[in-house]
Amino acid sequence: MTGGKCHLGVNPISDISGVLLIQFNNPFLSEFVGSSTLVLIELKLGPVVRITSFSYFNNVSPIITKSDLVDLDRTAEPPEIFKRDDLWRLSNNSYRGDDPDRWIFQRQWAINVSRSEYMKSIKKKKRILVDGLFNLDDEERLLPCDEDGVNFSQFCQLVEDNPLSSYVNFDEFDAVLSRRDWTYQFYEGKIPPRLLSFFHIQESPYTLHQGDFRPNNPILASYWRGSDIEAPYYKWIPSTNNPSSNIKFTKTPEKNYAQDKYKFAAIVVSHCPTYNDRLRYVYQLQNYIPVDIYGRCGPLKCGQTCFENISRDYKFYLAFENANCRDYITEKLFLNALGNDIIPIVLGAHRDDYKYAAPPNSYIHVEDFPSVKELADYLTLLDQNDDLYNSYFKWKGTGHIVKGHHDLFCRVCAFLHYADFHPPPPLQDHWPKNPYNWLQVNPCLKPGEHFWE
Repeated sequence: MTGGKCHLGVNPISDISGVLLIQFNNPFLSEFVGSSTLVLIELKLGPVVRITSFSYFNNVSPIITKSDLVDLDRTAEPPEIFKRDDLWRLSNNSYRGDDPDRWIFQRQWAINVSRSEYMKSIKKKKRILVDGLFNLDDEERLLPCDEDGVNFSQFCQLVEDNPLSSYVNFDEFDAVLSRRDWTYQFYEGKIPPRLLSFFHIQESPYTLHQGDFRPNNPILASYWRGSDIEAPYYKWIPSTNNPSSNIKFTKTPEKNYAQDKYKFAAIVVSHCPTYNDRLRYVYQLQNYIPVDIYGRCGPLKCGQTCFENISRDYKFYLAFENANCRDYITEKLFLNALGNDIIPIVLGAHRDDYKYAAPPNSYIHVEDFPSVKELADYLTLLDQNDDLYNSYFKWKGTGHIVKGHHDLFCRVCAFLHYADFHPPPPLQDHWPKNPYNWLQVNPCLKPGEHFWE
């Protein structure tokens, strides 16, 4: 340190269109970025500079050319569409339950990004290495933002491969998007830190046993509302918000949804032992009301017409998740029950999470009742009163249920361009201390517990 300035040991190589190309020769820095690494840095007025990207050169010729450097030039001031600097993960360690419109905002923001003047000026696509576990279809490769044709195919390209394969050339990519259950030892040092790492998580922490967050400061896309990119399984949106919908319902107020349903309650279960011990609650209910168990964990088989039969015959469906974690609400509620005109009985996420995600007065949460018997008594009352039963279907036709991660790749691309101006902050600053794995990030009840309060 001399005269208030830190000499990092860098050699200017060239100055191209306001962009400075330098090479590290400091041994300490070389340990992290490699002695042959060239770093592209944006020049700004004043003492602050910002690294915008790393670029590797081989022994023969540069991998990026002079024209590429001109394309990567940035002004000191972010474009209007990227002015906000608070779109990443939480700014504190609290659970993000006070921002009910964040998911809607992110969806609309990504669409606005795709239509912005800045994105129209982009000459080179960002390339995203996608873990082969995604099995992308043709629609997903277009990076759709909605069902009206808005997409990010002009601005990003998805390439499927195993990011740990020896033949993958990371110099060709800007980011990695993965669903794998990485361990720290397996991942560490394999993927260059210059690449943004996106983790897409759909399983609860009790299923995703590793889910290590230490390597490369990952960007989280998951059902949890505290994620960088909020991607729930499904989400109810009132018609006033008018988003595109994957499931649409026609309002039929005259319909009697209880008519011809002569059976009481059903559940389809394929995983018997679970961390929340949901079957124990089912067995307790069977002491008071009839509950038929389909699947591997019960005596009844569930064939191709399983839910067609359940929809026709049963009044209630037990949409019990396999873990009680914040915001973990799957297709059991939205497709198995609501999509089949059955009243769902829910167990899993916090009551506030169901209020956020599901149509109003469309479900019954087990935690609304002090005991199993009191829940059974209330269900018996609904079974005997068609008007009361039908009150749980008044939401029909007043909104839409949208697949929450339909536009995942669209938002990943938008955030990848956003990161050019606002890099993601260190996750230790925004999540709990030492957030090494998914269980330390996504709040869950302890194994065997059913109630949040």
